[in-house]
Amino acid sequence: MGKAVKTPVWFIQSEGSIYIRTDEKSGKVKRLRNNPRARIVPCNFLGRPSGEWIHGILLQASASKSQLADRLLDKKYGFQGKLVKILYKIKRISYVIIYFNLDTDK
Repeated sequence: MGKAVKTPVWFIQSEGSIYIRTDEKSGKVKRLRNNPRARIVPCNFLGRPSGEWIHGILLQASASKSQLADRLLDKKYGFQGKLVKILYKIKRISYVIIYFNLDTDK
């Protein structure tokens, strides 16, 4: 098992989960394949924690959950979110939606 990595992300909450859009080749995706256990914490713009850590599991979203989360992320982040997707397209980066589920077993 590797070391924990603090990674600020843009997210949305829907249906009891937290959804994140990321490059399919990102460190986040590679780490979740090796160990899906994760901890999250709310943070400020600079990535400084502003709440309590929560334990959970990261999973790759199904096609239907990905479509919903993608629309909600576009809505929440507006122009900035669309700009990121345009940059992904220009750089030919494929993205995936991953989501965080609470883990009551820690």
